[in-house]
Amino acid sequence: MSANPIEEGDNITLTCLTKPSLFISATEVQFAFQRNGQNVQEFGSSSKYGILFAKLEDSGYYICEVRRSSNGLTKKSREINVQIEELFSHPEIVTNPDFPREGNRVILTCNTSIFTLRNDIELQFVFYQNEKKVQKLNSSHQYIIPLAQLENSGNYSCEARTLYKGMKKRSA
Repeated sequence: MSANPIEEGDNITLTCLTKPSLFISATEVQFAFQRNGQNVQEFGSSSKYGILFAKLEDSGYYICEVRRSSNGLTKKSREINVQIEELFSHPEIVTNPDFPREGNRVILTCNTSIFTLRNDIELQFVFYQNEKKVQKLNSSHQYIIPLAQLENSGNYSCEARTLYKGMKKRSA
């Protein structure tokens, strides 16, 4: 089994490699995969286990198990540690001023940190008021209310997205 360093949003494939035998046909061999001791793919004919859009929780210790269907004999691979690297942090929304008043200018800022060393990751942001979108997807991490009114009251959240890999995370 082999794997390369991976980031959130990557598609990954783990492959279980076995030595062919003159006495065993390919249909006699079945493969299963485990992460941290839990089955993630039951025994079947595929020697590959795929993860689409990897998440941090896909990190762990993986093994593959090979079973000969004629006699049930099994062998396990050595463990491989797969670590998914975080692209960017969950955003936090900050209000300026801290306690806005009617008539004030209010700036909501969506703070997040990019962790990857890639230079092609650009974040885009969306702002919500009471779960309703108030600012469409764009490159500004700020939403400005020029003159706050009562109807601007509510629970605000923001979402940060990457165009690359389509990753998105929302503030609490």
